[in-house]
Amino acid sequence: AGEQEILESEVTLLTHAEEIKTSLYRVEQTLTADASGLLPRLKESFTILANLQKVYPAIKDLAGRMEGCYIELKDQAQEIGNKYEKTEFNPTRLEEANERLNLIYSLQQKHRVQTVEELISLAEDYRKKLSVITFFDEHITELTKQRDAQYDKVKQQAGELTGKRVAVAREVEQEMSTRLIPLGMPNIRFQVEIGAKEPGTTGMDTVNFLFSANKNGALQPISSVASGGEIARVMLSVKAMIAGAVQLPTIVFDEIDTGVSGEIADRMADIMQEMGRGNRQVVSITHLPQIAARGQMHYKVYKQDNESETNSHIRRLTDNERVEEIAQMLSGAQLTEAALNNAKELLRITSLF
Repeated sequence: AGEQEILESEVTLLTHAEEIKTSLYRVEQTLTADASGLLPRLKESFTILANLQKVYPAIKDLAGRMEGCYIELKDQAQEIGNKYEKTEFNPTRLEEANERLNLIYSLQQKHRVQTVEELISLAEDYRKKLSVITFFDEHITELTKQRDAQYDKVKQQAGELTGKRVAVAREVEQEMSTRLIPLGMPNIRFQVEIGAKEPGTTGMDTVNFLFSANKNGALQPISSVASGGEIARVMLSVKAMIAGAVQLPTIVFDEIDTGVSGEIADRMADIMQEMGRGNRQVVSITHLPQIAARGQMHYKVYKQDNESETNSHIRRLTDNERVEEIAQMLSGAQLTEAALNNAKELLRITSLF
């Protein structure tokens, strides 16, 4: 039992101490009084039966049972006497117990809990909060030290990343220029600009690609000056460069050919086809027949409407369907014999690579 239950039992006992003591005394006297008590009279009856066994053996069992009753009743009388002696009215202790209980009841009502255990748990929470408040300055100092240590570690790692970026920046510039010149940009200038910023998840550098497709043109961020076709060629060159350095299992191009056509589209198709050699898979979403024809496998993505919704679907094309789809890219909605023959020739040439 918890403290509250023990105190409540003790208060009940002390409050009724006189009543309990009087009742125990009466029971004890009923059992042990010299003349009229049950024990003396039971002992006398047992003695009579014990003596009667000499002439009446059949009474032996009853005599034994009565002896057992006498022994049990005598034991109970002794226990009642002990409890009588121990029961005392103690007004001082009663007052102390009531004060303690009143404090418990008051705290339970104040904090809306039901048990002493809940009060103890609540007190522990308050102690922790008080400790934080008491040692607030020390806590802030410790947290500041931890923050500074972590910041120094981040700056060190970010500095290593900056060093690696600076080391390869010129190499990236040279390779990008080499890749973009054959893609119809003879006057291309490409520069990697590395600036400083507060350390973050990507380091402590700002990295921008500066670009000019015109001779003597000012270098500006690609997003500001490049056309759709120029951005497409830059993105293809970046991915081709990455593919040459990292073994990527799959590369996806989503309309990388936007804004290009003719000879430039053919050269971009050459690059994508080269990237797909070996164990690498290249997936290209395209509307250009020159690029589509380079694929070894073709899937058609299309939408289908029903009464309530529009669903997108994809399915693999058969050899004949491949010819028809590429022919449609060449001629538009109306499928012509010339377009079909041209599509077959494109696919045939591709198969020779």
